[in-house]
Amino acid sequence: MSRSTERMERGAFDGLSEACLPLPAVDHDPAFDAEVPQHPDPQSSPGASRHVGPLLKWRYRRVERYIDDHLEDRIMLADMARIVGLTRMHFAAQFRVATGVKPHEFLLQRRIARACGFLRDESLSLVEIALKVGFQSQAHFTTVFKRIVGETPNRWRRLARLGADRIDPLRAGAQLRC
Repeated sequence: MSRSTERMERGAFDGLSEACLPLPAVDHDPAFDAEVPQHPDPQSSPGASRHVGPLLKWRYRRVERYIDDHLEDRIMLADMARIVGLTRMHFAAQFRVATGVKPHEFLLQRRIARACGFLRDESLSLVEIALKVGFQSQAHFTTVFKRIVGETPNRWRRLARLGADRIDPLRAGAQLRC
């Protein structure tokens, strides 16, 4: 005997309306599926897609300054949105329209650009540089650096020391010229 049946026998459902009682098991009727109205595609209905304008210049400058001032800290989307007085979703949408990249990608690019400057200082280890620009580990720093610049930080440092301080941005995966 199931628990619900035991409770019913003991009066556990006394005082509850019929709607609250467990429903009896029924077989699925495939004809029912055809009767369910289908909701129109939200993109095709009028007024569903809303135009998102770009982030205003003063807001962009404020976020850019905040990122540069707090690069070594953990910077969240909510932090960037809060300093310009927008919700996270509105900020992210407007930022992407204004810059062409997501806020997180922009943050990573700023961190890598700052890291390029630190890589010229031979006295700093890669771990120190990674921490100075806000990465939690050298491994993550190296992965992101290679994806954005096209070379590992160590190889980029060696090339910079040899005088080839500008890695060809057309190399596979390169998005940023240091």
